Amino acid sequence: MNFLINLSLKRKLMLISIVPTAALLVASAAFVAYDYVAVRNEQVRLDQRLAEGLAARASASVSIGNERAVRLAVTAFDRNPNVTRVFVFTADGRVFAKYIHPGVTDTDNPPPTLNRDPVITWNRIGVYRPLTVNSTIIGSVYLESDRGEQYPRLRRSGAVVVVFLIASLLIGLA
Repeated sequence: MNFLINLSLKRKLMLISIVPTAALLVASAAFVAYDYVAVRNEQVRLDQRLAEGLAARASASVSIGNERAVRLAVTAFDRNPNVTRVFVFTADGRVFAKYIHPGVTDTDNPPPTLNRDPVITWNRIGVYRPLTVNSTIIGSVYLESDRGEQYPRLRRSGAVVVVFLIASLLIGLA
């Protein structure tokens, strides 16, 4: 604290203005990080609900081998622009039905699994849900969505943070 005594009044005032700016930077970074995680988690929950709804609708049709009914249920995701791919697997791992959103390249099929943990990558979120009939697992559903809406939001938040930081610094240095 002795170094503060030797500073000129101008330097002390500058230091007083820079410290809150640094605190604003830390708080803004925490807000942006929280928003990023919250939006991602909400998208995972939404995808899980969509996959559970499809599993509920498709279980009976898969159990009796009605591919047409399952394809019809899967193509309903055409109305949801965030859903990029949907797969319905049988218990032996065979693809029973699939949906690929127009404009999305058809890559390798996801592995058929009963893992309930979401698969999160930089640009996609995938969730699995089991197909059950009378507590017997007869297959699984994989639903994949695009995270494209999250990144413009992140850029906007970053731009707002930069504007506030620059304004804070200019006010502090004036």
